[in-house]
Amino acid sequence: MKKLIITMVGVFLIFSLNQVSAEPVKLKLSTVVPPKGHSVAEIIKPWSEKVVKASEGTLDIEIYAGGVLGRAVKMYFQQMDKGVFDICLLYPTYFGDRFPNIGFIHIPFMAETYLEGALGVQRMFDKGLIRGFEDVEVLMLLGTSPFYLNTIFPMQTPEDLKGHKCRSVSEFHSDLLSQLGMTPVNVPVNKSAESLSRKLIEGTIESPSSLTIFGGYKIAKNHLVLPLGSFGLAILMNKQKYLNLPPKAKAAIDKYKGEWFSRFWAEQSTPLENGYLEGWKKDPSHTVVIPTGENLKKWKAAIQPSIEAWKKEKPERAEMLNAYQKELDRVRAGN
Repeated sequence: MKKLIITMVGVFLIFSLNQVSAEPVKLKLSTVVPPKGHSVAEIIKPWSEKVVKASEGTLDIEIYAGGVLGRAVKMYFQQMDKGVFDICLLYPTYFGDRFPNIGFIHIPFMAETYLEGALGVQRMFDKGLIRGFEDVEVLMLLGTSPFYLNTIFPMQTPEDLKGHKCRSVSEFHSDLLSQLGMTPVNVPVNKSAESLSRKLIEGTIESPSSLTIFGGYKIAKNHLVLPLGSFGLAILMNKQKYLNLPPKAKAAIDKYKGEWFSRFWAEQSTPLENGYLEGWKKDPSHTVVIPTGENLKKWKAAIQPSIEAWKKEKPERAEMLNAYQKELDRVRAGN
């Protein structure tokens, strides 16, 4: 018996020493956003620090920002599968075929704040209503701050848009711009300011932060504050890598993924978005138009046909919008 006890103690000590000396699992996180960009410096970095701390030494997350591990976002799924990185910041809108029913995010007059879009979309995913993410681990999925129309020419009513060229952000927005009498142009967001300055486009659909970060606000100084839909944003992880994590490392990620992460993202981003908009209101060189009364009715009447046409293309779209509206109502009610 004495020998058995000694043997068991020895095995326990060896096991304990192995656990203590084990190196933490290193995860590479890739994004095209620059290291000093708000989403990296103020959101992804603090999030990773929380996860690493909660993992109790079993996990380490290295952030590769600015496209160091790849600038072609459309190649991110292949690169993640090959192990170039383990986690990435991705824009599902760029992968329409892969995510066939995520277009509801783009529809105007739905989410009116960052928090609404963030939690509304995350909860839609959590309920299994969004397809295409089955082979990856979704750490967060949200709708960004509402997009506004920003132009180099004055605008007050829908009639003012006719004959002008505008950057589109999705297939729906291209149809909408055409409905409003504009010519939609496919321009990458990092080229929008240059395209505006060369008058290749005369307007762009972007959020305040996007317009500021990429420099478009210096040229497009007329802003129509209508919630013209938003953009999908996701933090994804290689599923096999996630499933193979040590229990403590996996538990740490689980603690800070999903709704916690989407809420954190929205809460950190909202002051930034609002700050840019308030700054434009105070700047005499900028004109901020917030339609009300009869003018608001004109804008809604001009936009609604595009929404109805979009819904009629596929039966499930109306159902998705209704489900999304219910989630938004829950958020607005404080739930």
